Amino acid sequence: MRELILRIIGLILLLALLIGGYVYLKKINRDELEKEYRRYTGVITETSIAAELYRNKKDSFLIARDSILRKYHVARIEMKSFTRKFKDDPQKWVELWKHVTDMTDSAVNFQDSLLAVRYKMRRDSVK
Repeated sequence: MRELILRIIGLILLLALLIGGYVYLKKINRDELEKEYRRYTGVITETSIAAELYRNKKDSFLIARDSILRKYHVARIEMKSFTRKFKDDPQKWVELWKHVTDMTDSAVNFQDSLLAVRYKMRRDSVK
């Protein structure tokens, strides 16, 4: 009887360890995916802004793009591979572009705020 109770306790402990390990590994995997997602959305966001800024200056855009890729430690081939992951899943594309749009809007709003402060400071210094 005592052996049976010890086996049951051992089985419960083993099961708890397996469940805990699964949850831990799942969290680590999710954190890594989120980190990768943030990194690539940053590249896409900044590249989109650079494309707008250098719309008619292809050479300047290419320099800016390469600088952005170096900043995030990403190669162009990695970007292509990343976007291929989303090709077959439209919902993930929507989520990705929602994040890019949010980041772009934040950057634009920040830039607008800076310009407003500079304009006010310049106007105040003229008086």
